[in-house]
Order: sequence, then structure tokens, then C-alpha cells
Amino acid sequence: MAGLITTSAEAVPTHITCADITSTWNGSPYTLFTRQVFFDFDANRATINDKERHLKITPAELKIHETGKNRNGKRTSYMFRVDRSTLKYNHAYEFIGSGIKFISNGQCQVAKVLAGNKI
Repeated sequence: MAGLITTSAEAVPTHITCADITSTWNGSPYTLFTRQVFFDFDANRATINDKERHLKITPAELKIHETGKNRNGKRTSYMFRVDRSTLKYNHAYEFIGSGIKFISNGQCQVAKVLAGNKI
């Protein structure tokens, strides 16, 4: 799988599927999730399970992030990093100031192309 995603942003697929291998909530085992990730390279945005996030592309990784407030008004930090050569990822979602944190690691794969989608 090495070299699957090159250093060129254009070579990154627009759609990947990422499945947790491990997942914890405050250090305790937690539900495993699968996420659909869509990339908009022109706008430096990514959508994960229909939630829009900021996207930063480096030669080594895709970094999807957001810092803000959740629906309860608490400050949050969201970070999702995908290694471009292996498609392994790590993910952290934190309620800032409370110490509550969700952490997961997993593997992504290039999703099947739907009609009209570009790769």
C-alpha cells in the first residue's frame, strides 16, 4: 500500500472510508466507528460523516481539524490525521478544559468511485 497517495494534492482520492481499529473514551474502550471522508481540495475543506472541517495537506499526511464549540456551548477540539502512504489514521476529539477525550486509531481505504465523482 506504500505510495498509494502521492505528495501531489491532485493524487489524493476525493472519497475514503475510515474504520476504527481501537477507540477509547477517557481511556476506557469505546464503540468502533466507520467514517466516510470527502475532500474539497479547492476550498481546503473535508467533510466527515456530513460535518465540514478544515483540511491541511502536507507531503506526509492529511490533517483534518476544527476548534470551536459543540451544541452545548463547550469548547472542543477535533483532529483527524491520515498518513498519506499507509492510509492509517489517528483521531482525537476533546472537550477543552474538562479533560474528556475520545481517541481512535484505524485504517482508511479508497472508496469505490460513484458515478460523477473524480479521483
